[in-house]
Amino acid sequence: MSSVTTSGATRSTFSFARIWDQFGMLVVFAVLFIGCVIFVPNFASFVNMKGLGLAISMSGMVACGMLFCLASGDF
Repeated sequence: MSSVTTSGATRSTFSFARIWDQFGMLVVFAVLFIGCVIFVPNFASFVNMKGLGLAISMSGMVACGMLFCLASGDF
């Protein structure tokens, strides 16, 4: 029988490219949101957030439907 030896601890290196690939869009969204909160009056109000949610809900539902169609291969 043979045995495989591995090193005890794997070294994790900091990779900006790997982090950007995983969290890049989230960072861009957060920067845009914070920028709008700072520079646009009444952007963070409840009424505006409710309006934004209602405005993008139809696009989100259509996007989810298209995702399922494309993922299943029927399209």
